[in-house]
Amino acid sequence: MNSQKRHLTWTLKLLRFAHQCDEEQIPLRSFTPTCDLPQMSLELVLEDGLLLSQSRQRIVCLNLLKASLQVMAIDISVAVMVSTCIVHYRHQEFSHWVGLLASAEQGAPGWALLARGPGGRMPQILATIILSASVSNVSLSVQLGDTPPFALGFNSISM
Repeated sequence: MNSQKRHLTWTLKLLRFAHQCDEEQIPLRSFTPTCDLPQMSLELVLEDGLLLSQSRQRIVCLNLLKASLQVMAIDISVAVMVSTCIVHYRHQEFSHWVGLLASAEQGAPGWALLARGPGGRMPQILATIILSASVSNVSLSVQLGDTPPFALGFNSISM
């Protein structure tokens, strides 16, 4: 990622995206009142990622992120696993990027408007959705302006 004022460097040991769709199996009926979904699976894996600022300070250090989605004939399951993630947010490092995102959003409709179906209403999902998450060894440090940093960390959370 580059900009004229700031430079960010991202390194990643592994990026894997897998998609499999089985059109021959019975689809998930009535995902929404007007839509069926074929049986499919998606998986995203990121390993050993590091995002550095222009001053070579660590911003994000990630050991493993694994996310998967599986659509079966009777339900949808979503699983997310994060292992060893360290995030350092320093506002002075990101204020330029936040400004760029804000100016890009001014000309584009928001996500909430895009997600709405005909008539301006959010789509009704009729399927059972099973969510699971496992997060371990996470540390978050935030510093806004000249204030002292605020840090939060935890060893393990599973849902």
